[in-house]
Amino acid sequence: MNIFDGIEKLINERGSAKIIGERLLLAKDQNEAQEKRIQELESQLEKSAAEKATLRLDLQKCQNESKELTQKIQSSQGSPSRSDNDRKILELLAKRPGMSTEQIAQGLNHDVERTKYDVTELDNIRFIEFYRPPISFGRSGKPVPPTGWRLSHAGRGYMGKGVSPPDSL
Repeated sequence: MNIFDGIEKLINERGSAKIIGERLLLAKDQNEAQEKRIQELESQLEKSAAEKATLRLDLQKCQNESKELTQKIQSSQGSPSRSDNDRKILELLAKRPGMSTEQIAQGLNHDVERTKYDVTELDNIRFIEFYRPPISFGRSGKPVPPTGWRLSHAGRGYMGKGVSPPDSL
């Protein structure tokens, strides 16, 4: 071992300590940044949990209010609920497409005006449609008039699933 080996060893050890010190400072800074981020995320989590609890309470209140209002509406009306009338109209049109509004009213033994309203609402939500055949001419040479109401694709989908139309018409 010569004299220069000791000096070289001293230089290398001192240089390595400086590099290790810099790396430790960098690791410390990164650790502090991560701890700060963790605190921010925990704070956000607490806020979100409180908001979730508030929203659940609001949802429960709304559901209870909806049930109460539905019961009040059904008890105040002497006639069947909207969904019952809608379901009956959809079932009738599934069996006999092409009926007029008056024929639907007769088939259900309902008032024509109420049936017009129900049919209009079902048409507005695209559960039924007024069938208009392509222009064709009968024996007399006059255009054939439109046939009547029939289930639309959406209406057939609801009937196929056995689900009533929404009450919020």
